[in-house]
This record gives sequence, C-alpha cells and structure tokens, in this order.
Amino acid sequence: MENNQSNITEETKHNDNSETIHEQSQQKEKTFSQEEVSQMIKDRLARERRKSDERIRNAIKEAKKLAKMKPVQCLMSPVFKF
Repeated sequence: MENNQSNITEETKHNDNSETIHEQSQQKEKTFSQEEVSQMIKDRLARERRKSDERIRNAIKEAKKLAKMKPVQCLMSPVFKF
C-alpha cells in the first residue's frame, strides 16, 4: 500500500514538472505584432520579386541570343537539350 502511495506521489510530481516545463516553453514563444508580420511578408515578396525579375531577364537574354542564331545552331543550344 505504501509503495502504491509512493508511486502516485512520484507520478504527481512528474506531471507537475511536465506542466511547468510546458508552461515555460509556451511563455518563451515569440509573438509578432501585425506590423512585424506585415513587414516580414513585404520583405519576402520583395525577395521573390527580385528572383523572378532575374529569371525573366535571363530568359529574355537567352531568347535574344537564340534569335540571332541560325536554326541549326538553335537546335544545338543547351536550351533544347533533353
């Protein structure tokens, strides 16, 4: 009987410790204001826009280069490699 009581007490202590750790981890979570979130999104969109613009510039550059080539040269271009 004493052994059971001891186990229950230890289990209760363990549960209390687990809850305390869980509460502490919840308190450490970073929260963001709406302004911070908006700025993060704005920054991310700007980065993606720059990447997209770079890909478009490269595609235009490649298209101009291909336009100057003869048809046979175009087929041998890395763009057409399968």
